[in-house]
Amino acid sequence: MLELPPILQRFVDELRRERFSVTDQAHDARGFGNGFVELTRSPDERVRLVVDRGLWTIEIALASTWQDPHIVVLALEGGAYVRRALSHEERVLYTHKAISRMPGEPTAQAALLDRVTALHQQAWHDQFGAAHHRSQP
Repeated sequence: MLELPPILQRFVDELRRERFSVTDQAHDARGFGNGFVELTRSPDERVRLVVDRGLWTIEIALASTWQDPHIVVLALEGGAYVRRALSHEERVLYTHKAISRMPGEPTAQAALLDRVTALHQQAWHDQFGAAHHRSQP
């Protein structure tokens, strides 16, 4: 069984009270301890908590992809990409905010995914800059 940090266990408990249920989970105790817990309320409302070599992240489903809730909220609010580490508390808050504001209509989800993708592309450009683009064929 995957052991969650206390704040993330409370988050899972909150999601369960909000009619989410655990629909998938995995844990590799022999390797690095990697694993995930996926919770679903409907086909379009899914949350996944992932541990990769001891680092925890939270992802939400958006148009059949897994996305960082922080980036989804930035895209919803028209904000610029901000690269920084988030605490578990911040991840939980952004996830609640993203879930509550997630569009239900497929065309609206696709438009939101386009904005999320644009934020990722801007972050890539900001990190690697024009030098990286010159090396592209």
